[in-house]
Amino acid sequence: MLSAIGITYLAHAKPDQVRLAAGASMSPRFGETIVDVPEDVTLAERVMRGLERRVANRCPCARGGRCGGGCTESCVNMIHYAALSDSEEMPQAVHEYVRLCFDQGNQVRNNIADPRVRAVDDLASYVVDECERTRQFVRFRQPNNGLYYSLFRPKANTLPATAGYFRARMGTTPFCMLDPNHGIGVFSNERIVVTKLDPELVEQMRAQGERISEDERYIQQMWRTFYDQVSLTGRDSSMRGYDLRASWMPKRFWRDMPDMAPRVDPATLTTPLRYRGKTQENNNGVLSHAEGIRELPQPTSTSR
Repeated sequence: MLSAIGITYLAHAKPDQVRLAAGASMSPRFGETIVDVPEDVTLAERVMRGLERRVANRCPCARGGRCGGGCTESCVNMIHYAALSDSEEMPQAVHEYVRLCFDQGNQVRNNIADPRVRAVDDLASYVVDECERTRQFVRFRQPNNGLYYSLFRPKANTLPATAGYFRARMGTTPFCMLDPNHGIGVFSNERIVVTKLDPELVEQMRAQGERISEDERYIQQMWRTFYDQVSLTGRDSSMRGYDLRASWMPKRFWRDMPDMAPRVDPATLTTPLRYRGKTQENNNGVLSHAEGIRELPQPTSTSR
């Protein structure tokens, strides 16, 4: 998208003579010619640096001649969030806003009533809210391969914007995250990598993540029990509190959350070995739960 903006800007094309759209959603109008724009990282970075300098010029909120996005308006930073939107109108809205920034410089932060500013601000605000939902409702599980794994289906491409949060939260623990709607994978081990995945690999990762271990199944059941104990009553689908729950915890996330998964009869679950108490290895090399367990001595009182 930034490559296309850079090409049209260098070609001195007027903003009202150019219309940007994703390739799959482009429907040409009468008299329009479609031009496929290749991805040029160098040109895109050049556009972004030029935009930062232009907006930061004589801006009281800028530091060192560069816009840090620390001001309330976040003139440049909200482009990053708007670009993660799934809206079909996003490329054109960002294009018009970027060209407006080049024309008006730091004055763009005062034109909050301009429809071009409002359009990008609305897109960015929605993505910021969806990023917060991502941080709230992502749940990790441990498949049979032992790697922590999460599957999440947001309505915006939020994993690139929130990957750092989960890296800080998980520390040195390796994990991976999958967004099948956008084909995005996050992998964290010694460093964090955010990458685009092909549909076949997305399906393989999703299928592998469904094969959870017995330990994980047991942990999820304990979590459901805890959630049921601390949740408020009256949240059944036939009661008024159900609407409140569905409002604060959107139903589109429920299928990937163990909190809301169908309850399992505890009698059908097998308690993993390490959760059954103290164990000891007998002469046959088999872990036994009855052997080696001794009662602790009762405390005694002394006087002096």
